[in-house]
Amino acid sequence: MDNCLIEALVQQVHLGNKVDKSFKGPTYKDANRAIGSKFGVDCNVDHIKNRLKTIKKKLPH
Repeated sequence: MDNCLIEALVQQVHLGNKVDKSFKGPTYKDANRAIGSKFGVDCNVDHIKNRLKTIKKKLPH
């Protein structure tokens, strides 16, 4: 599921939906739709944001 989230966010970067170091509002909704359609789960925008924070913490520094 994390890979799907990352792919959806990378796609949003290519579409220009990342300003400075943060994503624009609709980006999270689009990522939510991508995950929902692929895995059939119902999550909200806050869940997407929190999962992204968790992924960032796990990355090597």
